[in-house]
Amino acid sequence: MNKLSFLNLKKEKSRLNLLIGYFWLMPVILSVFSGNIKLKFLGVNLFTATIYGVFLIFLLINFKHVFLKIKGFDILFLVFIALSITITMIVFPQNTVYIKANLFNWSFAFIYYLIGKLIARTVSAQEVIGSVSKLGIIISYIAYATTFGMTNKDMTFAYVVLTYVVMTANSGFNKNKVTDLYWCIAGLILIFILGTRGPLLFGVLYVLYRAFLKMGKGWKITVLSVAGISGALFVETNAYYAVLQNINAFLESRNIESYIIDQILSGNTSSDQMRSDVVEKVIDAIQKQPLGYGLFGDRVILKGSYVHNIIVELLCAYGVVLGLILLVLLGLFIYRAIRHSKYYNRTNFLIAFIFIYLMKFFVSSSILNDTFFGLFMGVFSFFYINERKRKNSM
Repeated sequence: MNKLSFLNLKKEKSRLNLLIGYFWLMPVILSVFSGNIKLKFLGVNLFTATIYGVFLIFLLINFKHVFLKIKGFDILFLVFIALSITITMIVFPQNTVYIKANLFNWSFAFIYYLIGKLIARTVSAQEVIGSVSKLGIIISYIAYATTFGMTNKDMTFAYVVLTYVVMTANSGFNKNKVTDLYWCIAGLILIFILGTRGPLLFGVLYVLYRAFLKMGKGWKITVLSVAGISGALFVETNAYYAVLQNINAFLESRNIESYIIDQILSGNTSSDQMRSDVVEKVIDAIQKQPLGYGLFGDRVILKGSYVHNIIVELLCAYGVVLGLILLVLLGLFIYRAIRHSKYYNRTNFLIAFIFIYLMKFFVSSSILNDTFFGLFMGVFSFFYINERKRKNSM
């Protein structure tokens, strides 16, 4: 390789890393500042438009690495979505209003899908994301300190912080850097104060999962025993209640309220009753019509709301038989992608994506209007497709 070729490759790598880094910081920038910087032109938020405009410029600069890497599996995925939309609009015309409202969102979801594939195949992406995630936690704290766009129950922002917590933990455990764990703890504290239970639970579970993998067999047994006994005593004696009351009093003295602490102190430690009622209502509707209600069928049943559960959402949209088939295929897709990722030493990277982008669909959000489900599918599709290529070449 001559010097000119080497420099060109280095420039391309820098451009790719810049795109990935900018993309990874976009969620915190948008969730914090878009609602407060209200400069508008023709009804469009200029700040939001600028953020996405810069993103599109980066996409065009890296056009061949993003848009010219579309494969047969990607086209098959698009065809399936197109068929789902077409059939729904014909059979369930009442769902059309929700489909039209999300067409623009789906366009970005496919771009996020392509970005996911780019992240998966870019060797330096994991390192870039780990570094940028620490910056994301810093921006999150600055945002909270300046009260930009914050409420005491900001679920969207909490899931954004969860992204940075998990990826910082992934980077820290990979490099054995204890300082990265301090950043994780800082992010979890912010979620504890500001966010909701789901993001906090997923963040804590991922950190514990990675820590558990680092331990030897003896340490695992010891830690599990001590944690089990201590946890049982802590709960049985209600010691946690007094601790949380003291923390809550400290926060209230500084005009800070924590939704999570309020829920625990009031005894609401499980899922919200309203959310449980929503799930039951959709399940009842599925039993009455097992063939399904089409895309966004849960919105029609719930008059605009959604079911907050990926399993029930798919069963409602595609019916019991086809919905179960899709759930099994999704499970196999994830399993095979993870199994093949070990050849790239990226298994923990994929598991991190499960904690960030998949687990939340079992308790909140909707795969039909969350663009980051496209990112999740893109990352996993890269490893799934390459596993099939490897098998065919054997």
